[in-house]
Formats: sequence, structure tokens, C-alpha cells
Amino acid sequence: GKMDLVYVLGSGSRWGDNELRYSLRSVEKYLTGYDKIFLVGNKPDWVKNVTHIPKQDIPCKECSIKEKILAACYDHRLSEDFLFLNDDHIFLQKTETYEIKSYFYGTLSEWINRRSPKERYFKCLSNAKAELERFGLPTYHFDIHVPIVYNKTRFIQAMDTYNWNLTEGMVIKSLYGNTFFENPVEYLDCKINEGINLEQIEKRVKNRFCFSFGDKGLNMHLKYFLNKNFLDPSKYE
Repeated sequence: GKMDLVYVLGSGSRWGDNELRYSLRSVEKYLTGYDKIFLVGNKPDWVKNVTHIPKQDIPCKECSIKEKILAACYDHRLSEDFLFLNDDHIFLQKTETYEIKSYFYGTLSEWINRRSPKERYFKCLSNAKAELERFGLPTYHFDIHVPIVYNKTRFIQAMDTYNWNLTEGMVIKSLYGNTFFENPVEYLDCKINEGINLEQIEKRVKNRFCFSFGDKGLNMHLKYFLNKNFLDPSKYE
């Protein structure tokens, strides 16, 4: 059977939600083996042909994402297994949903050591690591910038297992991945988060099935690259 796709969207886009526009164009162009697309949270005016589940943001970013994914999991229309994507995930080559593996990179400790204790994300990583250790589970770092296959029942189960009374929240993919994934695959993801030129972008994303980008990487070169590769509107706009 085919799996559905789930995007969650807040109100933080500095580019008029064009991230989602190009992500959807890349899905239509390269992804196979999917059925419906669910959008949880905000819905830009131009989006069509998706199943929208309205959900307000809450102050804690990670908690907000968790609540939005749970809202999708509790919706009977969503497939049992589903592919979770971020709006800045861009596919670059033909990909079948069921071929997407359980990707991680390094350990939570390694990523915690790269961060400043003042950062909110440092606390999200640390909280998740402590919770996983409390249950004697591995602590691989699954929060990399690639789509991930979740199972509805297991996602609900995982989120109910851990203590979310932690003000900064926890990294969700790592909680889920360390709870359920049997044979994860180590994979260095590709996120463009600094301003580079077109030639550097093309070199960076070469041979990648997908890449992602942050606000700091979103310059005129990257906008040109996205528009050049995904010029045609998708059926979702």
C-alpha cells in the first residue's frame, strides 16, 4: 500500500511559505509510493489538494511539533505508516517512500558537545538523551535533515512513554528512532545554512536524494536553484 505524507507548519516562514511550495514541487517530481498529503498547523492561502488539520502553535517549538504530529496520528484518515517531512526538505532524485531508511548521524552526546548550554536546542538534545538512558535505550542522533517514516500507533506510544514535563521539549526523531528502529543507517545529511553561490550549491547537493536549507542559506542563489529545478507549479498550489 501507499503511505501518506505529513508536513507540520508554523507561522515562522520568512519567505511567504515558499519553502513548502518548492518542497511539494519536488515531491510531485521525484517521490513515488505516496497517497495523500496532510498539512498540520498553518495553511497558506495558495495550498490546495491537501488534507488540512488546523492546530495552534504552543510556545515550546519541539512540543508544538509533537502535538501537530500527534494530531495527524489521531486522524483516522492518515495511513498507518507515514512519511514525515519538513517544509524545507527538497527531493533531488527519484525516491520511493518505502526505500527511505532510518537515518541517523553520530550520537546525541556528540551533538550536545557541539552546542552551547545556553541554546534551547542543547536542552532538547540533553532532555531526550536523559529520557532514553532512563529506559536503557541507545542514544543515536536521528534528528538530521531527511524525511523519516513514522508509524501512527508507535508514534503515539513513544510520545506517551517519555516525560514531556520538560519546558524546552525534546528532539522527537531521536526519541522515536532509538525506541523503534532496528537497523538504522548512518548518513551525513545535507543542510545549506550559510550563503553560498550557485556553483557551490550544485556541488554540495550532487548525488543527494534530498537536501534541506535554513534561513541563513536562503539567498538569491538558492532561490534561483530551486526555481530553475522546480519551475512548474505542482497540483498542490
